[in-house]
Amino acid sequence: MKLFITSPAGYSGKTAVSMALAILLKEQGFNVGYFKPIGKPGIHDDIHDEDAHLAKVILGMDYPLDVISPVLLRPTRYLEERSKREELHQKIQTAFETLSAAHDILIIESSCCLNDYASLDLDGAQLAKEFDSKMILIVTGKDDRAVDTILRDKYFIEQRAGTDTILSGIIFNYIEPYVLERIKGITYPILEQFNIPIFGLIPAETRIVAPTVSDIYNVLGEGEVLVGEDKMDELIVEDFLVGAMSPEASLRWFRRSIRKAVILGGDRPDTALAALTTDTSVLILTGNLHPSTHVLVKADERGVPVILVPYDTFSTVRKIEGIVGKIRPKLSTITIMKELIEKHVDWQTILQILKEE
Repeated sequence: MKLFITSPAGYSGKTAVSMALAILLKEQGFNVGYFKPIGKPGIHDDIHDEDAHLAKVILGMDYPLDVISPVLLRPTRYLEERSKREELHQKIQTAFETLSAAHDILIIESSCCLNDYASLDLDGAQLAKEFDSKMILIVTGKDDRAVDTILRDKYFIEQRAGTDTILSGIIFNYIEPYVLERIKGITYPILEQFNIPIFGLIPAETRIVAPTVSDIYNVLGEGEVLVGEDKMDELIVEDFLVGAMSPEASLRWFRRSIRKAVILGGDRPDTALAALTTDTSVLILTGNLHPSTHVLVKADERGVPVILVPYDTFSTVRKIEGIVGKIRPKLSTITIMKELIEKHVDWQTILQILKEE
């Protein structure tokens, strides 16, 4: 049994869904494996895919990483590989045969988007056809254009695969409360008219997309943790504020935001102390300006990490902007996703479809 999970666009949560679904099916007694035919070089390991690393640990897969993800391509520079299409196909096929033979269910995750690498004949539709697998699209649509995107991808799949039987259905993921009812009341019936089943709608969950203080520290690249290092993995950040005003004016804004990172110069102790009287996850002090001892003592008492960075405030903000929703999955977020799938997704029907292969 093979299930190919892909999406119309990046940062859809397909890795978290893939691994959470794999864990859930494993709990039902199946021997479940994970396969990512085309990965990309990792930040800390440029010869292996980071998702393959995670799957190997989470699922206890006793296979080399270059079998779990046999081909690595850089998402923006790969056309030079077109002359090696046959070689790449063979590597992928050999790894697929190894993993599919060893598992009851093989969860296959596409690269970033469904049509990636179509110029190499390695797009998701082509691979799903070669693997004879069922496919699920993970969609994060926030407005009516999601329907047209799904239809576009449906037609792409049918054209590339030469059949209309590969796409099994849709899972909507990370849907904000303000569009939930519209999707259920308007989008669902339209998709049903096009014979596209919907397996579920997973509501937005901050704990999955919000970065931890550790994630932010890693993105910053350089920095010194002055206090609170033991709290960095557990504290999440939902908002970013710059402490550029007077302590009194800043306090009004600090009180309006929870679980926030406050970015300010180390020479602004009063503003830093004001931030520490509110729900703050981390202080990021810029310009290598060490804070007063009073600030560090207060932060330590409150369990708030303090990170000192060499950049100015503007450069610091630029480094961390856009981080929300773009954090690599980890065991904690996959555990949360599994709970969401159990509650909001008809995974039993997905399993039944796989059994009917």
